[in-house]
This record gives sequence, C-alpha cells and structure tokens, in this order.
Amino acid sequence: MTTDNERKTENVVRDEFRRLKYYDASGDIRVEEQKSNIEAVKRLLRFGSKSGLGGKGSPEFIVSSPSSPDFLVIVECKANPKDHASARIQKLLSGNDAEELEEAKAKRLQRYAADGVLHYAKSLSREFSVIAVAVSGETKKGASVSTFLHTKGEKRPKQLLLSH
Repeated sequence: MTTDNERKTENVVRDEFRRLKYYDASGDIRVEEQKSNIEAVKRLLRFGSKSGLGGKGSPEFIVSSPSSPDFLVIVECKANPKDHASARIQKLLSGNDAEELEEAKAKRLQRYAADGVLHYAKSLSREFSVIAVAVSGETKKGASVSTFLHTKGEKRPKQLLLSH
C-alpha cells in the first residue's frame, strides 16, 4: 500500500512554475513557499491557520510581482484528488452557505485543497486581489486544478472556468 505524498503535488506545481519561467531571476515574478516576505501577507495570514486555532496560515505557494503589488496568486496542494474540494464549495461560492460548526469547518479546510485555498484568499482579499488555485494529485496528468478569483474587498470569490 502506498501513501499519498503532498510533496509530489508541490513538485508538479513547482515544475510548472519553472516551465513558465516564474523562477527566472531576471523576471518580475516572485515565488515564495509556505511563507512570505511581504509584510501585508504576513500580517493577513498571521492568524489565518486552517485549524481555526489562531496560528499562521501557510499556502504552499505565494506568487507576486513587484510591478503589480496589489495582486497575488496562491496555491494549495493535496496529494489525493479525492481531497480536491468539499461538497460545500458551490454553496460557499453562491453565498448560500449555512453556518458550520468550527470543528467541522477546520477539518474541511485542512482536508480539501479548494476549501483551504479559498480560506487563505478570503483573508488576503482584504488588501489584495487574489487568484486562488487548488491542485490535487501527484502527477501532472492526474492532477485536478480549480482556479478562483477573490477580488480585493469582495465578500465572495468567483470560480474561473473555461468556456468551450
């Protein structure tokens, strides 16, 4: 029996960032992992833990650009595609979400990539417009990806979908 490994998912994202040249020193993109040197990000995530216990929030990746300082991309990873998004996501996006017990909410935020990244985006959207990306799966081919926009100051995020 093999166990899921979230580090493999992070490597998939990291490899994609490298392919897109996000790590090139000559570029205007900064990729930070688990923590940020941006003061506003540190302040907004200071008590943003998914556990609900008041600790620091730590998305796997925080992508910024000095030329667009009010805009961020954050990424939350999970190894197992079964942990991509909870059944509550559509209710959360529509604003029709009923109250939830703190313990149940904490478990949901910790388990699911989409739920977790939206939790971080909500905190960060007080001062930034945020593209929030949830990635689950240990291979690029097998990965599930969801992308959301939480515009600065808005109450709810929007899911970004491709139209065919």
